Amino acid sequence: MRPGNSNYSDGPKRVAPPLNRPYQQIHRSPKDNYKSYRKEHSWKAITPAKKNSIPAAPYPSLPTKGQVLDEKNKIDSQIIEYQIDLSTLRQAPQTVGVVSHVESQPDSLGVVDVGGFIANMNLVDSVIAQNKNNAKLAAKEASVDANQRMMFSSHAPYAVQDLREHEDLLPLLFTSVFYTKMIEKEKEEALAEQYDTMRGIWNTQCDAVDTIAENPVFPWPEDMPESMTKTADDKVYMEFVADDTPMIINPAEKDVFKFNTDARLVNDPVSEHHVYKQRVKWSEEEKNIFLEQWCSHPKDFVKIASFLPDKSVKEVIEFYYLNKNLYDMKNLQAASKKRAGGRKKVASEGAIHK
Repeated sequence: MRPGNSNYSDGPKRVAPPLNRPYQQIHRSPKDNYKSYRKEHSWKAITPAKKNSIPAAPYPSLPTKGQVLDEKNKIDSQIIEYQIDLSTLRQAPQTVGVVSHVESQPDSLGVVDVGGFIANMNLVDSVIAQNKNNAKLAAKEASVDANQRMMFSSHAPYAVQDLREHEDLLPLLFTSVFYTKMIEKEKEEALAEQYDTMRGIWNTQCDAVDTIAENPVFPWPEDMPESMTKTADDKVYMEFVADDTPMIINPAEKDVFKFNTDARLVNDPVSEHHVYKQRVKWSEEEKNIFLEQWCSHPKDFVKIASFLPDKSVKEVIEFYYLNKNLYDMKNLQAASKKRAGGRKKVASEGAIHK
């Protein structure tokens, strides 16, 4: 409705003007207020924006009847192909889980039943032959000549490489080595003279000890030689041990003689152990035979294994300890004894009267 008068017909609602005018403009006559209101809020025609319309084709044409029939035939042929594929997929899962008859297969396929598993022996034989061939090639590469008694790896290539890299320093290097060898020779000569002198003193003392019986008076030495006792600390012994000289190796040579241990790394030990436990497969028939023989011969694994030709004693023991709680073998054994009747009763004819 229009503001201030209820006799007007309903129309679109207008927002009231903001009260930010002066006091004189607000307190005017209703007629003046209505005129100013109409002047400020005059209605304006809102024309819709023109849209860019796409013009039609000047000469529109429709496909011919033959083209429509060709498209229809193509779609029908695709539908038939899809129906054939769908029927094939519906029939495929029916063969899953069906026991195969190995006996009816021809011998040329090489399909046999091994302990409840269907295996292709042709494939197995090809894998074994390939492994033998690889083993022969590996042995041939690692074989040693009959005239060669031991294998020898030379460090000469690295030495030649070092000489080529330090060719400019060779004169200085040879000069240093020459003076070092000369000093070592002088020291060897001095040590030889010292050894000769001490050897003479040692021989004199040995002669005196050997002839002690001939000399009734043997003077006691004034200073006793110091000797280490057996209880000496390791630190004392280490003082007489020579230092271990570090060996300088070429970086390239050092990388060659490294040992790679990545082949023995196990990323997930838990899953690997689970796979190891599942390596031996037991069929339902073998499980039933084990449980039946367990009730008759508890913990006699050698005798139980004799009824299972495809399982060893070790595998039978492993199966028992992995599944004894699953099959509750303790109560199973007690139930078998109870069904047998427990103790045997002996019937008596009664007391003998004299």
